[in-house]
Amino acid sequence: MEKYLKGYVRHYSISGTGDVAVATTGWFSPVGRAMHYVKPWEKEESDRRSNEAFCSSLEEKKNGYDAKILEKIWADWEKFASYAFNKSRCNVLFVGGLSNCHMKAHYPAEYMAALMTRRFSDIGEITKLMEECKMMGIPTLGPDVNESYVEFGVNNKGEIRFGLSAIKGMGSGAAEAIVREREANGPYQDIYDFVERVSLKDVNRKAIESLALSGGFDGFTFIREQYLSSNNKGEVFLDLLIRFGQQYQHDKSRSFQLAFSAIWLSILILCYPLHRRPNHGVILRN
Repeated sequence: MEKYLKGYVRHYSISGTGDVAVATTGWFSPVGRAMHYVKPWEKEESDRRSNEAFCSSLEEKKNGYDAKILEKIWADWEKFASYAFNKSRCNVLFVGGLSNCHMKAHYPAEYMAALMTRRFSDIGEITKLMEECKMMGIPTLGPDVNESYVEFGVNNKGEIRFGLSAIKGMGSGAAEAIVREREANGPYQDIYDFVERVSLKDVNRKAIESLALSGGFDGFTFIREQYLSSNNKGEVFLDLLIRFGQQYQHDKSRSFQLAFSAIWLSILILCYPLHRRPNHGVILRN
């Protein structure tokens, strides 16, 4: 049997010319439908069309195989099609459903966070999932720069935190930069520490404004409205923060460059000591 079927049926599709009969896309269409689930009142007609297509293909090829062998092949195919697809599909659904039930029962917060991440672009689905979390007794909190991850996640208390990338106006690049800096150098102490440390090339004004309005900075001293308030000169506090962070990072980079230059100068002096000669000033001695 393997000799006749080898290379003939692969994943319910036939390509090229088999050892038994000519196989084309048009020929296999009714055969594929017959081997998949069909309605009971359509099965007999589908099997008849498939059998006719199979037999006509044999007649076209005229390969000389014994008719009894070919009839046996077709009969085995019919038996196979009666259970194979439904059984395999049932097994897949069973394993998938069992895995979901296990995760939801033993890791409910992580499971719901994963679902929210999967649906984060659909606010309607997010709302439904948040309602389900409420019924399950799982707190769902807003974003926080010291607890949120790029996607929806679970903090140390078992609460779901809103993912930073799900905030409108943030973007995955800005979210990744914030989380990367926090994991490398610890939590942000305040808003000033935040603008001093985070890469302002990745986290622009729009992203910081979105964080402030969504509650990402609620763990710090200032309230949300203060970030967009203006002083007597008409300067917005958020703009002043960004300007302060840019200046701090520029000065830090500049001081690093100066320190690096000083180190190289020290190495140069050690390698080529200074030597003073009369009437010639200070020269480098080889």
